[in-house]
Amino acid sequence: MPRYSIYGLSLQANCVLPGLPALAEGGESAASAADIEVVMGGLPDWFRPGPEGQAEGDEADWYVSQLLDTQGQPGFRISKLDQGRYFWLRYSSGLEFVLDCAGSRLWATWPPDWTISDVTPYVLGPVAGFILRLRGLVCLHASAVAVGGRVLVFLGQSGAGKSTTAAAFADLGYRVLSDDIVALAGQQNELWVQPAYPFLRLLPEALDALNQGRPATDRHRLPLSQAPASDKFHLNLGQTAAFSFQSEALPLAGVYLLDTRLDDEAAPLLKPTSARDALITLTTHTYGNRLLDKTMRSYEFKLLSNLVKHYPVRRLVSHSDPARLFQLCRLVLADFALISGHEY
Repeated sequence: MPRYSIYGLSLQANCVLPGLPALAEGGESAASAADIEVVMGGLPDWFRPGPEGQAEGDEADWYVSQLLDTQGQPGFRISKLDQGRYFWLRYSSGLEFVLDCAGSRLWATWPPDWTISDVTPYVLGPVAGFILRLRGLVCLHASAVAVGGRVLVFLGQSGAGKSTTAAAFADLGYRVLSDDIVALAGQQNELWVQPAYPFLRLLPEALDALNQGRPATDRHRLPLSQAPASDKFHLNLGQTAAFSFQSEALPLAGVYLLDTRLDDEAAPLLKPTSARDALITLTTHTYGNRLLDKTMRSYEFKLLSNLVKHYPVRRLVSHSDPARLFQLCRLVLADFALISGHEY
């Protein structure tokens, strides 16, 4: 049974998860129990949905998505099973997951015309985000890179350039910790960022931005592979010396809030932000924030308030011209040099 590492947790599956590199057999992790056990292609033996799709012991819907499918039905629902011991996650497409409340066992099943390649992005994305929440981590919709033994986080809405910015830092020789989900945990009076998996998901236009100014012969040297069941590409970290993955957790250094791109000669540029504005923006861009119960929300607010109080948070405005991507990186590095007192 292949074993993987995601967000600082070991995951053991009953099959190969496409696009996710397995850990080497015989390593230290093989001797210990996996943090998460995954069964792909089946739900628990005790799970018995009724004729109307309800399961025995099913409570009222715990969460119902406001987004509707083409039939006008909620695109996603979560119910609690067995007096709250399990969660039943189901998409209107027919994709289903059952997850225990400890975030340690996961089952998945899907429609006949789907493949494991179609399902794996859900496991690494929304489901992993929910598991991390259950395990007490706060997740930001962001990317993260390691600079000087600490972590810079780039946060923003979809399309803001989080993955592209992380890829540019990787191209400059800095290690990447995470893409899309940044998991934060309190440790030794600091906030630490957990490593996700050794690749970045990039759209073709992001690759175009990364290739601006690069000789045509060098463009083919980027360690790329087609992302499963997607129009995106994987920028594989660790396959070449130039692109590296940070596999160990590191303490947070600061957060950069990616604003709308500008076609302005002054961009890229940094803008100050108030503590109140920073907290609101961070809260808005937490991952899976609609799935939080009162306890989770209280912990999230406390952690993010601590972040805003003790760590620098800046607004970062990029230029609409992709040729200025690496100029943005140099701007961030200069700012981090002021924060840390060291040049990078």
